Amino acid sequence: MRVFGLCLMLLLAWQSAWGEETSPPSVLYVASERHTSLALNYAYFPQFARLGFGAPDTPWHPWFGSRELLALLYLPGYEMGQAFERSPRTMIGSRFDGKVWKSGFEALRQFDTDQNGVVEADELNDLYVWQDMNSSGTFDVGIGQKRQDALIPCRTLYAGFDLRTAAVRKAGYAREGLLAPFAVFRSHTSRIHLLEFAIQETFTDRFRGYLSYADAKQIDPEHAFSGEWHWKIRSQQGRLLLAASGREIRGIVQYEGRHADIINLPLRGVVTDGQAEWQSISPLGLTRSVVRLSQEFGQSVLKGQAWSTRDGKLQTWKWKAYYAKSLD
Repeated sequence: MRVFGLCLMLLLAWQSAWGEETSPPSVLYVASERHTSLALNYAYFPQFARLGFGAPDTPWHPWFGSRELLALLYLPGYEMGQAFERSPRTMIGSRFDGKVWKSGFEALRQFDTDQNGVVEADELNDLYVWQDMNSSGTFDVGIGQKRQDALIPCRTLYAGFDLRTAAVRKAGYAREGLLAPFAVFRSHTSRIHLLEFAIQETFTDRFRGYLSYADAKQIDPEHAFSGEWHWKIRSQQGRLLLAASGREIRGIVQYEGRHADIINLPLRGVVTDGQAEWQSISPLGLTRSVVRLSQEFGQSVLKGQAWSTRDGKLQTWKWKAYYAKSLD
């Protein structure tokens, strides 16, 4: 209830700042079939990033961007390699350009200057898609060629956006959005979707945003288990975001999936005498871990053993995680 109350107060303040009390801002994406399904049906799919929406203090919001779910932006006069503003003024959505629209589709319709129902040809000038390769919500250009974000002119990727395709409310297992199926014309391949999500949650900081999905009601930042930890198992690596208070521990297991999308899995358990035991949930099954806190060369280390039953087979493995930083 405390987290819900905080989110509600922030949401009301942020909506008031935009002069609208009933409809939260939204972002319009160009969406592959696979990522549309993930975003609608997988509860832990959102990536969190500071987008600059809202008040007070520009709180954090869910972010869905990835290499296959591309946010649509209007950047007149943009030159490749420049920084750009992530705000309602530049991102096509229900608060585009300082105005309140019924949806991002209505905002996009303003670029259809000949009113034929398709945004195409010169009408695509100054429209870009943001390929957020690591789903961070920040424009990263120094990660390496395989993970480098890109702002791509729509004219180089698409023949047009078909606004004659009706946008319908699409509900999934995890959330709902406004979907215009096969509304994006591509020159050499099949058509793909336009998908709009409302931004309905706000958080005071990024970690509380992540941990809200793990139902972290209280965090003791001085607790020995609280913090960000980095783990590696064979060739796979990731992060643990742990929030401990008293004998309770909650958090997120985070790693990169096979399609370069970031997976967030909630965990919950208990802490006693320098040892924790928790369960984490994934689409493939339930995993139980027993973890002991120790020191190696003056550095805090978590040494864990995990058990999981998948496809009727018991799997077990050992792992380590090294303390990286606090949750502040």
